[in-house]
Amino acid sequence: MKSVIDFLRRILCCVALACGLLGAAGAQAQSNVDGYILGEVSAGEAPVDNAVVTLLDLATGVSRTVKVSATGSYRFADLTPGVYTVTASAEGYQSASWNVTVNAGQGAPTDFDLTPGYSDVIIVKGDYEPAIDVTSAETMTLLTPLEINRLPVPRNINAVGLLAPGAAAGDSVFGRLVSFGGASVAENVYYVNGMNVTNFRNGLGGSAPPFEFYDQLQFKTGGFGAEFGRSTGGVLNAVTRRGGDRWHIRAGYYVTPESLRGHSPNVPDPIKTSEYVAVFKYDEEDKSEYFLSIGGPAIPERLFVYGIYQGRALDIDNYTGTGRLFQDDSDEPFWGGKVDWIINDNHRIELTAFSDKRTYVRNAFSWDQTSRVVGEKIGETYFHRGGKNYIGRYTGNFNDVFTVALLAGINRYDRTSESDADSVCPAAYDSRDGRLTPIGCWTNFAHYTAFDKREAYRADFEYALHDKHRLRFGFDHEDNTSTDTAGYSGGEYFRYFAVTPGILLNNGGVVPDDVYTLVRHRVYNSDGKFETINQAFYIEDEWSITDTITARLGLRNERFNNKNSAGASFIKVTNQWAPRLGLVWDPRGDRMAKVFVNFGRYHLPVASNTNVRLAGGELFFEDWHTLGSAIAEDGSVTFGEQVGPTTVYADGSTPPVEEIVDTSIKPMYQDELILGYEAEFQHSIKGSVTYTYRDLGRAIEDITIDEAIDVPGAFHYVLTNPGSDVTTNYDADGDGVAEALSLSAQALGFPEAVRKYHAVTLALEKSWNNGSYAHATYTWSHSYGNYEGWVRSDNGQDDAGLTTAFDFVGLTEGSYGDLPNDRRHSLKLRGVYAFYPGWQASLSASWHNGRPRNAFGVHPTDFYAALYGPESFFRQGVASPRGSLGRTNDVINIDLGLQFSKDLGAHTMTFRVDVFNIFNADTVIEVNEFADEVTGAASPRFGLPFRFQSPRAIRLGVTYDFQL
Repeated sequence: MKSVIDFLRRILCCVALACGLLGAAGAQAQSNVDGYILGEVSAGEAPVDNAVVTLLDLATGVSRTVKVSATGSYRFADLTPGVYTVTASAEGYQSASWNVTVNAGQGAPTDFDLTPGYSDVIIVKGDYEPAIDVTSAETMTLLTPLEINRLPVPRNINAVGLLAPGAAAGDSVFGRLVSFGGASVAENVYYVNGMNVTNFRNGLGGSAPPFEFYDQLQFKTGGFGAEFGRSTGGVLNAVTRRGGDRWHIRAGYYVTPESLRGHSPNVPDPIKTSEYVAVFKYDEEDKSEYFLSIGGPAIPERLFVYGIYQGRALDIDNYTGTGRLFQDDSDEPFWGGKVDWIINDNHRIELTAFSDKRTYVRNAFSWDQTSRVVGEKIGETYFHRGGKNYIGRYTGNFNDVFTVALLAGINRYDRTSESDADSVCPAAYDSRDGRLTPIGCWTNFAHYTAFDKREAYRADFEYALHDKHRLRFGFDHEDNTSTDTAGYSGGEYFRYFAVTPGILLNNGGVVPDDVYTLVRHRVYNSDGKFETINQAFYIEDEWSITDTITARLGLRNERFNNKNSAGASFIKVTNQWAPRLGLVWDPRGDRMAKVFVNFGRYHLPVASNTNVRLAGGELFFEDWHTLGSAIAEDGSVTFGEQVGPTTVYADGSTPPVEEIVDTSIKPMYQDELILGYEAEFQHSIKGSVTYTYRDLGRAIEDITIDEAIDVPGAFHYVLTNPGSDVTTNYDADGDGVAEALSLSAQALGFPEAVRKYHAVTLALEKSWNNGSYAHATYTWSHSYGNYEGWVRSDNGQDDAGLTTAFDFVGLTEGSYGDLPNDRRHSLKLRGVYAFYPGWQASLSASWHNGRPRNAFGVHPTDFYAALYGPESFFRQGVASPRGSLGRTNDVINIDLGLQFSKDLGAHTMTFRVDVFNIFNADTVIEVNEFADEVTGAASPRFGLPFRFQSPRAIRLGVTYDFQL
């Protein structure tokens, strides 16, 4: 409670530069690209016969007209986001018009009450204040360009996504991606203009256009309709800018200089008093970006174009507590473009292209902590990321009742990491003092040559079946290819340990007498090209049961086919039926309130990382040796006596497909239930309360069957549903023929994967009115179980679907508890206040609980689990169940913004300053959770801070807008 009071006290300190503290409810949506306008035309209580409604796109001048139904209702589907003039007219009535804003994937209810009179008289009513969409039971947060540009938020989609209720920042090892609804950060899906651009290798993030290219950002946090799939987290959906009927030039420059940045504290080493475990105080970071965009009519009312070029500069000095300084820089530009061809008023073609291709260059130097003297350059590493993307989309409207949307696209991503030293310098660490200190000439621990390519096609149809039913149906197909070559720098990895004679190593070897240093030697490499095919079809009916009750009845069918490096299917799952059922009640009958309930099942495919790791020719083994010579300058050593046997995790051969998969495997899925109420209490103020329950019904992970079939040291991994019976094949007797095996869940001994999530969100929203806008949300949530999801924050493992969570039974002991993305209490506030002509102040603030803390050590009794080192829920042999060590501290963050705009005729200049973490809070957000060393000895650095809250940063910006 003290932290909450402190949070509110700090907010009050900033109230002079911010608006009143109110907040937002989620908006509702179905499409991920276009919006729609719907409503009724009446005269008093009665519908108007033979009325027509005309729609005019103010950005392009394109218009459409529809007839209202016998009950007075109308609808315009598949509208690009923007402002429209909607006019209702009928013989014997005065026509009326509203200006209506349409947002991506969101309905804009717009009603007309016509007055008898001459039909050529138009009553202009101005801007329509949107009512509540009483046709949808989805939870969603949408940010328009005005909101994004007004608020002090970092310029990347994941940071903006954290504004959504209940969203939590994931661990730094995954790049601080966003977690929705307790899921891991790898279970989201990313869209750009309707195209799936998610990282299908391990789910971590997606392709990112230039930030200025975004027009609207939409974050679906639950209840998404049947057309959406391949996500058990959330949907991050982006719609880009487009050209309009006037040429518009926009330029800008943003800089976040090192000279105005705060710093996190260093973490002193508990053993070496003059040194640090982690160094943050000396780090430096300068980043800037500039952009130039132009859009307009190439052919008035028919062909519109838009293009953007965004230059970037990023320079980072990262000092480490292990004697190395890394200097990163990147200055490659992003670009994007969009063409809209309006064939006629009912048909259009959109072409989108963008590139997020860039290369980060990392220069490695040695440095001395005591003197802070930087030594000689060790070498360079090149991190190639991103690629070029192309999207084509056609939309056609037929006879006012049938709409077709067709999409095809290519999404590319380079994941290559390479160094000139990769072929000659082995990876090497010295951990004799308990720290991981890099030694030798390597700069890139593991080299990767990795490329991903997605070819996607989809078709969506909408058909209005009289007034009661609106059918949506469609299908999509993705052909995903991953090419991968990987291995340690120099082809091998040396790590040196201080040991005690007589202790037992994790491979069963005993340290010889008078030996105090050992080297663990590992070899790893993999190579292959892998294909994954994902397909789905769906159907959904929006059924108007009565004037006040609407049902959405949807059904989705998913299927996937993952292939090994030889092109053979190793896992193919079809008929994954996913019902999506929603019911919405408008209790007043005036679209000013709604009660809604939604149930949905959501499936997650098998990541291509599983193809690469499980179904490729992976070679991975390790052994322990005494030192037969002094450690060489390159970090290698001549081996002395081998201690214990060689542990072979993978022998380099492509395993037979029938031996690596449970043939009775079932798809991974999650069920979700949402209950909610939303209402407009007074003009421009809405509130809501929502309850969400998520239950991971089944997971797909790899397990070992070594213990069940009594083949010690085989390390035979099988992809299955943990906690279920397994049917597979294995050559247990070594005669070269794999025998069929049926292993019961009881014999295997693994628990079922469990992840449950409960959340209650209270929200309040004050829409833009009288120069102010504000949102506030409070979320109580609980995420618990024994399985975080596709990736593990516990140990930083990004092997989607192949984490260590269920590798051996011993690793699951004590694993049930509060999961890493559990944040029990979360309060978020944001708002804008215009306090003088041209001046605006803005606020974005949050308070949330810290993450659960764990202790990982070497398993004291399970030999197989002990082979993994400190991966078990034990601390020096004593059980330490998940989350039993409490939590990190609560995190309070306050960002403020101030901007000034000046109109100069057709020109507008805007200057802004944004201060992130204005009080330079340095709360510890992650700690070292490894309680044991690999040898089983207690780690003296257990519990020390691993990552702090991002320090204060000040961003300065200027933009220039000009219309011709």
